[in-house]
Amino acid sequence: MSLAAPQFEHDLFEKLENLLTRISTQPTTSTIRRFSAQLEDAAPWISSLTRLPEPSEEDRQSLKKEGLTLQDGSNLKINGELLALTNNASSLLSVSHTLAASLVSQALQLRNHYVSRSILEISTYILHNFLTSMLSFLHELFRLTIGPGAEDSPPFDTFRERIQQLLTSRVALKSGEGSLVDLILEQVDALQRNLETLTQQRATGQEYDLLVYRVNATRVEQNKLAGLLSVIAQGGMLGRGHVIKILKWLKNCNRMDSVAGTIFAVFLCASTPIDHIPDNDPRYDMILDRCRDIKFLKIASNLVFVENWTLPRLREAAKLPWALFILSTLRQDPMAAQVGIDPPTADQFLYDGVNGEAFQGLRARILDIRRDRNLDVEDPVTSVDVLAHMASKSDSENDEFYLEQVQILIQLLAAKKNLVRNLRNREEDLAIRRSGTAPANYQSFLSLVASVYGTLPPDSAVTLWDDLSFIGTVLDQRGNSTPAFWDMLAAISRGKACSGRAHDRMSDSRWSWAGLSKFYQYYWDLLPHIFEPIKTNRTPSLELMGHDDIALCEGWTKLIIVIVQWSPLARTTLLQSKPNPLSILFDFMNCELPLDVKTAILKAITAFITPGEAEDAGKAVEFYERITYADPGLDTKHLEPNKIPAPIGWLAKMEYAEIEVGIYPLTTAYLDFLTTLLSAGSSPRLRATLRRSIYYVIDRVLLQARPLSRESERWDILDSAIALLEKAVLRFDMSSLSGRQLGPAAEALWEEPGFVVMLRLLSEPGPSNVLSHIVDTASITPRSPIMTSVLLRTLRMYHRILDTQLVFSEVLIRTLSDRHAFRRPLNLVSFDHILLTHLSNVNAIALLVGDDGSSVSFIATKLMLALASSRLFGESDRFLGEYAHPINRLAGIVDASDDSIRISQGFCNRLDADGSEVSPEELQSTSDAALRGDISPESIAHLPLAIRSTILDLLLENTSLDITGPNVAHFLLGYEFKGHDFVLQDPSDPNSRLSCLQVILDQMSGDPLVSIHPVLAAKSARLMHQLFSHPITSQTTISFASLKGYSTIQLASLPRKCPSALSLDEHGAGTVNGEATTSSTLEAFLELQRDVLSCVALETHTFGGRGSSSSAIANLLFNFIDDDYGQRPPLIIDLLGNIDIEWEEAGSNEDRPLEFYGSFDFQPYKRTDADWWDLEALRPALVAHRRNLEKRGAIGGSKGMEEEADHLLSRLAALNRKTDINLAKGSFLTAWSETLKVALGQLFSHISDDRQEVVLIELLDALLDRLSGDVSPGVLDILAESLLISMSRLVEVMAEYEGVNLPVKQLSPSFARLVQVVSRPGMTESCRGNLYAAMNQYLSLQLPSTSDDGASVVSSATTLLPGTEFHQTNLVIITAHRERLFPVLCRDAMDVRDVWKTECFALLGVIVAACRNDRERQAISPLSQNGFLSSFVRSLKDQEIPLQECLNKDADSLHAYWVYESKITFLLAYASTRKGAEDLLDAGLFEVLAMCNFFAVEMINEETTAKDSEAITRQHRVVIAALQLVARTLSSLHRSARSGAGHAISFLYAHRNAILFLLRENQQNIHLLGIEECRLIISLLALVYHKVPEDAKRSDTGFGLFHSATLAVAARFFNPESWQKNLADDSDQGVQEGAPKSLKRTVDAIAQPQVLNLNQVILSYLVTATGGLKGQSGYPVLVNAGIRTDQNKYTASAPSMDTLIEMLSDLAEATEDISAEYQTIIELLDDGGSLDDRVIERLSGAGLLNGPWTEDSLPLALTSQTRILFNMIESILLLLWRHLLFYANDARSTTDAVRADNLAISLSGSLTSGLEGSRLAQGMIQSLVRSAASLRGVLDRLSEIDVQPELRKGKSEDAYFGMLMRRLKELTSGLMAA
Repeated sequence: MSLAAPQFEHDLFEKLENLLTRISTQPTTSTIRRFSAQLEDAAPWISSLTRLPEPSEEDRQSLKKEGLTLQDGSNLKINGELLALTNNASSLLSVSHTLAASLVSQALQLRNHYVSRSILEISTYILHNFLTSMLSFLHELFRLTIGPGAEDSPPFDTFRERIQQLLTSRVALKSGEGSLVDLILEQVDALQRNLETLTQQRATGQEYDLLVYRVNATRVEQNKLAGLLSVIAQGGMLGRGHVIKILKWLKNCNRMDSVAGTIFAVFLCASTPIDHIPDNDPRYDMILDRCRDIKFLKIASNLVFVENWTLPRLREAAKLPWALFILSTLRQDPMAAQVGIDPPTADQFLYDGVNGEAFQGLRARILDIRRDRNLDVEDPVTSVDVLAHMASKSDSENDEFYLEQVQILIQLLAAKKNLVRNLRNREEDLAIRRSGTAPANYQSFLSLVASVYGTLPPDSAVTLWDDLSFIGTVLDQRGNSTPAFWDMLAAISRGKACSGRAHDRMSDSRWSWAGLSKFYQYYWDLLPHIFEPIKTNRTPSLELMGHDDIALCEGWTKLIIVIVQWSPLARTTLLQSKPNPLSILFDFMNCELPLDVKTAILKAITAFITPGEAEDAGKAVEFYERITYADPGLDTKHLEPNKIPAPIGWLAKMEYAEIEVGIYPLTTAYLDFLTTLLSAGSSPRLRATLRRSIYYVIDRVLLQARPLSRESERWDILDSAIALLEKAVLRFDMSSLSGRQLGPAAEALWEEPGFVVMLRLLSEPGPSNVLSHIVDTASITPRSPIMTSVLLRTLRMYHRILDTQLVFSEVLIRTLSDRHAFRRPLNLVSFDHILLTHLSNVNAIALLVGDDGSSVSFIATKLMLALASSRLFGESDRFLGEYAHPINRLAGIVDASDDSIRISQGFCNRLDADGSEVSPEELQSTSDAALRGDISPESIAHLPLAIRSTILDLLLENTSLDITGPNVAHFLLGYEFKGHDFVLQDPSDPNSRLSCLQVILDQMSGDPLVSIHPVLAAKSARLMHQLFSHPITSQTTISFASLKGYSTIQLASLPRKCPSALSLDEHGAGTVNGEATTSSTLEAFLELQRDVLSCVALETHTFGGRGSSSSAIANLLFNFIDDDYGQRPPLIIDLLGNIDIEWEEAGSNEDRPLEFYGSFDFQPYKRTDADWWDLEALRPALVAHRRNLEKRGAIGGSKGMEEEADHLLSRLAALNRKTDINLAKGSFLTAWSETLKVALGQLFSHISDDRQEVVLIELLDALLDRLSGDVSPGVLDILAESLLISMSRLVEVMAEYEGVNLPVKQLSPSFARLVQVVSRPGMTESCRGNLYAAMNQYLSLQLPSTSDDGASVVSSATTLLPGTEFHQTNLVIITAHRERLFPVLCRDAMDVRDVWKTECFALLGVIVAACRNDRERQAISPLSQNGFLSSFVRSLKDQEIPLQECLNKDADSLHAYWVYESKITFLLAYASTRKGAEDLLDAGLFEVLAMCNFFAVEMINEETTAKDSEAITRQHRVVIAALQLVARTLSSLHRSARSGAGHAISFLYAHRNAILFLLRENQQNIHLLGIEECRLIISLLALVYHKVPEDAKRSDTGFGLFHSATLAVAARFFNPESWQKNLADDSDQGVQEGAPKSLKRTVDAIAQPQVLNLNQVILSYLVTATGGLKGQSGYPVLVNAGIRTDQNKYTASAPSMDTLIEMLSDLAEATEDISAEYQTIIELLDDGGSLDDRVIERLSGAGLLNGPWTEDSLPLALTSQTRILFNMIESILLLLWRHLLFYANDARSTTDAVRADNLAISLSGSLTSGLEGSRLAQGMIQSLVRSAASLRGVLDRLSEIDVQPELRKGKSEDAYFGMLMRRLKELTSGLMAA
């Protein structure tokens, strides 16, 4: 069948296998659906297995013409270099050009995974990885569907049907069609031919590496194909024809390798006798069918019994199972006799097979397996053909299958009646008669049993021990025992159950321990002793032990070793026998014995020593010292190493004996003996002996060079020696140094063997050099298992020393040096320093991270983690020629290494490894066990995940925020730091290497990692967040991740609920909202969501919401989702539900009273900031407390106390888990809140307008739901802050309504709930403050959008929109909750922190402003009724001191200032009505303000600094705010019977000096704030003028001072030239806020509108002050050129009439200009145009208007401005009218008053009358005439002004205005005529 190239996907079967794993552990509908779809896509590959489409000319031409269609549907043209690569790949791999093109195209994409490899090499790797993954997947799929342990769940039923269909369907073969089994056999032969071709090729360099890889990969594929047959056979899916074809294949097989052995095992599995198969076995029906098929039996029997095979031994081996099958068939069905074979014939065939060396043939394959597993010692091989070795490699699973089937065959043969006995008897008879050479069939059978059961796991021979006939036959032998006999017994005695049975059976036989001890005793009496501790007269024999006795002694002893090692009962029983076995064995050790015997004896001694049994160890030490040292019990603690006496006796002789032969079995056994002693106890004598022995081991074994017969011998010695040192170091526990008894603890540790090892390693170069050499040598692959063992032990020692060296050198050594007679070695250094002198070790450790062995890789990863945390390796160093600047030392070592690419690749491969899910507790226990070296085979499967977790820990620790520069983590993550730029490598660069960052991104971009490995997913997300947030990595990482779509992918795949855990461990299991999971899974779930959201927020903030993925992120966060569960809320709302998570611990959570630990002080072990307990410190403290009570006799037994301690620790652990979950929820909520801020601020614009309102209201409701519940204070604060953010955004969205047509029905329920929540008890200050701000934002919707002119601190007026439904609804809600809302709000305004007082007063101000009349103000009645208003007023004086502190230039905080501003704003709103002003009057507002001292301010001058200027500005703003409040209150009371003017006058008098200072100084150095101050003061004076007594108005000490100052201000500001020259340059106000940046405004233009407002107020005051100016009575405020010298009537510093006339002219001109601009703007807008910046610039530059405008607001602003101008014109006209009449009358003096109707006659008469020609009068009249002439021109101009009707608003028809114009014209005419 031809395969289409687009179907090729290099990781197709890897994905399928991952999905299959998930289905078997955690099936979901979506996973099953995806698996089925991908399985359908993979069907063509599965049906062809390793048979690939072959090259053809037609395919090549088609590819060249049409190109290659890629997986994404695009077309790739194959030409040029790509075509050449395709042709080369097709030729090299013998595949079609289309497939070759697919391989090449995907190889180009995966270049960074295979650094320094060509495209052809990568294509080869991809193809073979694809085929290997396919076969592995099929093996797993077959195992789960048709294997013996097949899954019974529903999804696998469907898969099972598909597999059965696949196995029974016809597939294409090379010639014709056949079944899948036929295809497997065909492909096995085809791959064998490929192997033969490849092994004959020769190559060098990279070509040779590629050749080795192809041979190895082809062999792996061949083994896996054979493995598929094994699963099919075990599943009962082999038909009769399949068995015949397998037999024919075996018949023609010419090699007995692992593949042939596996297929032979398939035949064994298919030919198992029917009576030995249970009914529920999948094979039962199929084998039963074979038993009834006579034709099949005949064909198969003929193939096995008659036909010749290529391998005779293979045929003889096949006779054994087939003869047993025929015998079983004959017993099952008598009709089977038609085959022509009766039982005797079948028995004969069976014996023929035995005689034909069937056992030897079967054992030959077993020996190959044992050699592959390094279970047998191999002879040294001079040269090995690597290709031939690769071509014959076996598969471990296939080997297990072969062993299993041979084991079944052995059990069948052992159970066959008389078979074993006949074989034994025949050999014994021939041996006794010595009639000829006996066939060793029985010995071969025993050897086969020994080989098989010696390879199988322990306790595999229980069936043999239970077969009494077989055991009896074996033990009841007549002749001498043989090595095969002892080997077989030792092999089947392995395991606890088997060793117990062996001990029982042997005790009743001639091979009991009693017989062996007599044997030892006999030879002890006979042989000479090496060392005699006590002199005796015994005469030893000179004869040595015979060869047969040596073999007997060695075999018998080995059997006892196995029994004692595996059976504790047997060991205990034997140790109780007399004499003591240890005594016998040590005495026998002291005899002259062969080396092998002595080794066996020492191993037996070791087996008798039980770890933890101090008594047995003490006896062993006593016996050991007696025959080893001349001075037993010597304490060597105070001796130098060179002064310790050397051992004597057998130990001294051992060295010479082993050196002669070059092998060291006894030394190895001795080292194992010491290692066992190290675990047996801790008595002083034992510690002293071990210390002395360790000196010997280091000096005479580790450091001494010895001749070796083979290289493996050296590694055997090193393995045992390093095991001893490792055990000493691992058991060297210095935790006792943390207690109070430091001296005794240090002295006790001094006696430990581990102290010697640590001291010598850190102070002497010799031992550390040996360890370094081991690491350098053993790190090179390939390595033997013994080298791996030595390497592992060394690495574990490295890690332990690095972990404890600081305590050892800085605490223990220093304590011993200070308090004891211990001399600190001068050359004692840290282990970091030692490694720094052996940089090759560092490089080797880094390379070992990528080692194939999980244990080696894990320890190496932990070491890299430790080195990365080392201070010495973390320092910066210079690498000349490599870096331009100092770099982290470890990073430089690794990056500058020649192996840096391999190191990075190793980390990436390990980070990409997968495994079954494990809990953090299991992962920690696995890690601890691996570091101790006692990891179980089951836990080894967890190591890949432990390595992955450790790598993530390394990356996390070295990318945290406290890291200031690049280090090894950045190297691994792919950052380039050799140059000056710190950037990520470009993955598209052909020379770039694969980085851990790319691996992590790929992992998190695939299937949701949190559902598979939640803890690892959380760590990966945390790492990404750290990279996003760290200053040195953020920019480049965010850009790279954005291109990869990291945030979008994570949000799209973010789980909405906590995944269930696959394994529910005992201590962490529980439920989350009813779903079973673990606490670690829940924490990881929350942490993952937290970090993903934080990354989203950082990316969005970095790109300002304009990134390439911003729109997608916005849609994911804010759009509603429709899925299988219906419509779900937006993600940002749905994630908020995480705070509703309720964790319930599984198991019993009942409390019980403390009986023993009631008086124990637990508080020191509790964290101060959380309900979390330090259990690691508490556990030993509880033990110490128990021991203390035991010593005092306070308790009788410790069992109950231990149970109570366990209960305590269990409950506190559960409490810790709950606290951790709560902390995780809090940190998640913080990240959620930050993401919400960024998303609403920068992403919300991507959401359609019609969805924004809905999402925000949903969000508000969700937040209010949580705020209404029972949540912690910290959560309340975050929720309230988020609600404020959401409300602010909602207000922005609703601003387009401008307070009209708001969706009240949707908004009002949320506001009502908000008011309820704010009034709830238990809310925190911060929470209420944020809620107040949210209410303030919400209520601002009923206010029109206004712009602040910047002149005032607070708004001078609050204008509400007309009464709307929204406004009325809000009032109803507030009124309904006023009794609870206002007390809480007012108390917070007085009691809480200043920052929230601001919000409280702001909210009060908005609420008060919403109440526009007395009826509506009933809603705020609690303010006055409960006395809150009086308290607020009094607080103006009470809080004056904090306010004064804010007004200093050195103010630490401005909170009191902001509170004051907010409070004044509220009071201004409250004073806006008559009733409110009266309430303030009753509250004593004027009296309180009169007592305040903040009116005394400083002025800004040229010498004022910037810092002082800020403080002075604040002072003026405070004064302005108070003046605004007084003015607002007076204006509201002006219409009331209680005007309040008297109180205001008292206020003015109280601050007379300050007010006069302001009026005076603000003329000299004019600022914008000063202009506002003058305006407010003068407006106050105008409001109270009517209440001022007449005598006080002109008093020099009373109100007259204010009047004079006001006139001076008027004189200054009525004249533009006068005030403009004194105007200060406030450069910060050069650009008006909100206006286009192109509009630059001068200070004059900014001040002009404010001066205009000031002049309006002055004019109003002057009009009020001249109300009584009639005839010659009253006092003028305008001066004339011819004024009198009488100062009682005239004021010198006052504005002149000419100035006022000039102002009138300017106002007329301004009015005309505004009218013209208005006309232009209206016409422009009517024509559909838009405002030009030049128009706005012209208006601003002229000072006509102030503030930012829009197209809608500008016409209204012009209208308002025109009204102001007309009002001022009216005031000026009135003042001029009054003053012209006054001065005219004053000039006539004694005549009648001048009247308007006879003004000319009156004035002309006065000039000619007998007034004695008063020059003053004449001058005054002349001045009046000139003024009249000037005024007349202005009046004429006013009459001619063409003002738009919309601007005049009725002013042109105003009678009063017209009357003034007419009277003034008459008056000026009269004056001019005179």
